[in-house]
Amino acid sequence: HTTTALRIGQFSTSFDAEPLAYLGGQIDTVRVSKGLQYNGDFLPTELTANEKTIALYDFSGGSGEVLKDVSGNGYDGKIVGATWVHADGNPTEAAASEKAKQ
Repeated sequence: HTTTALRIGQFSTSFDAEPLAYLGGQIDTVRVSKGLQYNGDFLPTELTANEKTIALYDFSGGSGEVLKDVSGNGYDGKIVGATWVHADGNPTEAAASEKAKQ
């Protein structure tokens, strides 16, 4: 079993290279799966864990530097250089409270 960094919202030429660009937007949910999830066109709905799910990340309500893997598989991530916000761009309550403590 090998561990390699998965960088979401960042573009680099390789995993060990410095970032060339960052996503200038918002990410709601990301599911990392073993194999193909869909065979054709699909209408995205709420992502949930299933038998092919390796990790499921919900970016909609966290705080701090830990991105919890809500699949139950324990592949928590680390938030680097990002801010927790709601879809309207306002900080989440936890993020606002954390910032106020600083």
